[in-house]
Amino acid sequence: MQIRLPESYPHNQKRSPIYYLKVVLLAICIAMMVFISGCSFDEPVLPEWTIAVNVPLENETFILGEEIVNDSTIIVQGGDSSIYISIDGELDTMEIDISDFNLPSTNITQSFVIGAIELQNLDALRSPVVTLGELLPTLEEVVAVADTVPATFSDTTLRPQPQQLRSNQFKALHVVNGELSIRFDNDLPVPVGPNPSQPGGMEIALYDSLNTRIAVFSFSDVINPGSSDTRTSSFGDDNTWIYTPLRIEYVLPIAEETTVALTEEMLDSTGLGLSVTLNSLEVDDAIAFIDPQEVERDLSFVLNGEDQLSDVVIAQGSVRMAFTNTTNLDAEVDFTVPEFQDEQNNAFNSTVSVPSQSSKEVVFDLADMGIRPVGADPYVDSVKVEYVARTLTGAEMVRLSADDSIVVDIEIDSLTLESFSGVMAEEIFSIDPVLEDDLIDYEDLPDNIKLSDVTLELTIANEVQIEDLFVNFYITGYHYDDNGVVTDSSTLSVVNEQITPGSATSPGTTVISLSGDNVANFLNILPNAIRTWGDLRAGGDVTLSGSNRIASSYLFSTPLKFRIDGDASIRGDVELLTEEDIDEDLQEAAEENLEEGQLRLYLDNHVPIGGTLRLVVSSDPANGDIYDVSSIDPAQGFYKDIIVQAAPTDAVTGFVTQGLQNTIDLTLTKDEISLFQNPPLQFGYELIIEGSDDVVAIRSNDYVRIGGVATITVLIKE
Repeated sequence: MQIRLPESYPHNQKRSPIYYLKVVLLAICIAMMVFISGCSFDEPVLPEWTIAVNVPLENETFILGEEIVNDSTIIVQGGDSSIYISIDGELDTMEIDISDFNLPSTNITQSFVIGAIELQNLDALRSPVVTLGELLPTLEEVVAVADTVPATFSDTTLRPQPQQLRSNQFKALHVVNGELSIRFDNDLPVPVGPNPSQPGGMEIALYDSLNTRIAVFSFSDVINPGSSDTRTSSFGDDNTWIYTPLRIEYVLPIAEETTVALTEEMLDSTGLGLSVTLNSLEVDDAIAFIDPQEVERDLSFVLNGEDQLSDVVIAQGSVRMAFTNTTNLDAEVDFTVPEFQDEQNNAFNSTVSVPSQSSKEVVFDLADMGIRPVGADPYVDSVKVEYVARTLTGAEMVRLSADDSIVVDIEIDSLTLESFSGVMAEEIFSIDPVLEDDLIDYEDLPDNIKLSDVTLELTIANEVQIEDLFVNFYITGYHYDDNGVVTDSSTLSVVNEQITPGSATSPGTTVISLSGDNVANFLNILPNAIRTWGDLRAGGDVTLSGSNRIASSYLFSTPLKFRIDGDASIRGDVELLTEEDIDEDLQEAAEENLEEGQLRLYLDNHVPIGGTLRLVVSSDPANGDIYDVSSIDPAQGFYKDIIVQAAPTDAVTGFVTQGLQNTIDLTLTKDEISLFQNPPLQFGYELIIEGSDDVVAIRSNDYVRIGGVATITVLIKE
């Protein structure tokens, strides 16, 4: 006998094996009733049985690394997949340019007075020879009698006429210092010297044309015929003027009675000579033919009063020198600047001719000129200009005074430098404040974790070759709430840290590390804005060319080792159980046929922290947050909490050594079972991490996995 099922039977419905067994048994019963329809039976009793309906709950895996790692601040690095918090930023790049060391313009004037005028080559002033006949004119009558007449000269004293001494070399001298010599040449036939009427011997007085007595000399020795004698004395003071012609007045004593054979020729050929010599004269005013006067002077000036130079190359600049000659003589000025040197280290020098009573200006280009120390000095503290001013001999007598001068005016442009090497005076360079907002993404980081082992690294790349460069650096973090109000702040300081020198081609790198509680506390406020500022203190030996940068950056870095203040939670995705996910028998079963329900959960924990795993089920379609269990209506939902034990960890690294697997069986109440009869249902898992004073370490692949099945026993009655 065949049993044909109605065409309208819902084959596409999801049925359990028990259900199909029931259909087959029912068909057999119907066939048997048809077969024995002619027989008489008792009223039949329909069978009943129970079935177990499973409602799988989809697995949820909480991979802690995926929960908190982001693209900006929380990263994975290292072979052990450690999670790091990394916060970095750039500071304002500073430039120390060679232009910072350009030398300022300088203007200096110096007057070189002639000073004492030296007259070294004055000729002796000689009187005409005073003959015997001029001294004693009466002797002309004696020799007129005969060609040779014996004549006796008594020891008498003669007072000859004064003698004038003229000079073609000067007209007037104001003598400061010198020597005056008078020479007496005795070509008389009688000795000259002391006698009874002139026991002091011969006296000579020297006067100038203004009748000012200049000097008086005594010759106390006998000066025999054919001999001469000289007397010398120093002279010169503030009142010693000499005006030519000079005049000699003298007393001539004959030393002893002397008889000679007197002839007319003797009267004309014998006599006396007087001369005056001015030796090694220093005068401060003169009308004369002036010997070339040479004055050596130097002047020093500071190019930069703060910095000391050891080697500087000038890129651009010039020096203007103006010379003014106030004398009545043409002059030449030789000058040398030893510290200014050309590429062959030759000192900068030149000669400038300056006509009398006029000025001369010259300009020199200083490009490519070097400024370097001279001698044993390692640095150029000041620049010296050495001068030799030289007057030239004029064609006629002129007046020259010690107060006459040659004035030098030096004007140096601001010198643009190509390179600088030397000692820099201490200078402070400010690091401009920089504020960075929206700096850090904490979106996936629980706000109640407390970090440890935080390190701040300040890295400075320095292109300046400088001996003493120190940084003071400050960084303040601010935490803003959602309304933009600062709720917390923290400041870290780097004070007086020395920076490694470097160059443009090989920057010196300085890494300054800070760690400890202060740094950890800074990051634990979860700053979302950072303000940086500070200064650089520079000084000492420095070598610089072009533009040299000092670039800085900061990096906060910490492996994700932390402790949790209070509980933190991570919520999984909310899943949906629809009609297709729940057996029809369960959906259609009467409430009294729902016998019991079990919830079996499978937990795999591979994280070093413990807490609670919560399963939440809700049938309320209007519930926007099923994890808010405080608002769950028991008629529309329930939740189950499972204790999660921390996985065992390595004592050194803090990393999990092996996971913990647990199977948890929970009983469902009638109300909880009945929820499965009315899909759709929302369900999800929330991992609640409990706070701890212990520091834990998280790797990117640490996870908690949860899954399970709800098994409900349903009584089937036919």
